[in-house]
Amino acid sequence: MTDSLKAAAKAGDIKALEALMNRSFESKGVTVRVTSSGSLLKIVVRGKSAPDKALLPTIQKGLASISPKGFDQVIVTARAIGNADAWSQQWDLPKNPHAELLSVATGSLPAPKPAVKVLASLDEPQSWYQKNWLIISLLVLFPFAGIPLAWTSKWPKSNKVGVSIASGLWLLLSFLVQQPNKTQPRIAQDETSTPTTELAVAEDEEASVEASTPDPDRTFADAVNQAMAAAEATQTARNPDEWEKAASLWTQAIELMKAVPEASENYQTAQQKITDYQPNLEYSQKNARKPIVAQSVPQPYSGTNRVPDKSIEEKLAVIDGLPGLESTYGRLLDQIDAKCTQDRTQIADIVVRSVEVAFQNGHRTNTLDMLEAGQIAVRSTDFKFDCVEIFSLIVTMMDVQQE
Repeated sequence: MTDSLKAAAKAGDIKALEALMNRSFESKGVTVRVTSSGSLLKIVVRGKSAPDKALLPTIQKGLASISPKGFDQVIVTARAIGNADAWSQQWDLPKNPHAELLSVATGSLPAPKPAVKVLASLDEPQSWYQKNWLIISLLVLFPFAGIPLAWTSKWPKSNKVGVSIASGLWLLLSFLVQQPNKTQPRIAQDETSTPTTELAVAEDEEASVEASTPDPDRTFADAVNQAMAAAEATQTARNPDEWEKAASLWTQAIELMKAVPEASENYQTAQQKITDYQPNLEYSQKNARKPIVAQSVPQPYSGTNRVPDKSIEEKLAVIDGLPGLESTYGRLLDQIDAKCTQDRTQIADIVVRSVEVAFQNGHRTNTLDMLEAGQIAVRSTDFKFDCVEIFSLIVTMMDVQQE
């Protein structure tokens, strides 16, 4: 497969050249897009942050060994995903395919020794237990393991403190919602005896005041549960009525957060959540006002249907701009499908929607990272999950990490 790609790249096939470069830089978190304009070869390298100029020597050596036919010049542009160009470099391709390309722009390229040092630092393997998606998944499902693991990561200290508190609160809430209602009815007591003394009347009045005062922690927990229900409704909404329901749930979650008193230890978090939930409310309200467009053929999963005539794996690879990784998408979908109540098409659509919600909240991610986080979250269990809940929790934990 690699030999055939190299042969096609030598013949001037830019798609083959693009596939080879994506394989070479996949481990560095860099994706490559190759286009052409006449005899000019255009290469765009992208990452979560703008790739360093230290990649240039590797690109130059690779092009020197391949010497794609029909091109006289090459320009390399680097940018962070969703941002403007960070830098660019152009040079002439030599006629001799074995000529050295490093002497083209020595005045603007880094010195050889620093470049080698930077490349060496980029190639340093990251420990498996320091992967962000692994840490986030454990913080959601197994806080006792996730919190210590977060403190071994390279995250800033403020992020470590924030996710530790959030994961601990999540664990506490999971215990609270499972506790049975311990309120004891007074009906039986009232049937057997009627208090007539002033002391008994005072006790009843005190109990009434206590019953009418809301528990601040309970209010915050109800707000969190309401937000989870709103997130699930947002993930599955398909028509104006369902978007209206999602908007109503977001409104209730915001009102509950506003009701958390200042004396509560969760007051500051509640105020931040009011700000975080407002864009979700506006997004749901905007979709609720959109007119219904009639379709001759029902298409319930709009996230992946926007890339027609392709398999689910190919659609996700096209959306991420990562051609050649279809087998990786397929493997992750199969593993999640075995543990989820939804089928592969529904899972793919849920993942696309989760990435869209994450982008709206300021997180730079893609469907491949989201699938890897979901696979870690479900692989250690023996029962079926609702994928909407799993990916909603992952997006929520991304919000907490950002705080």
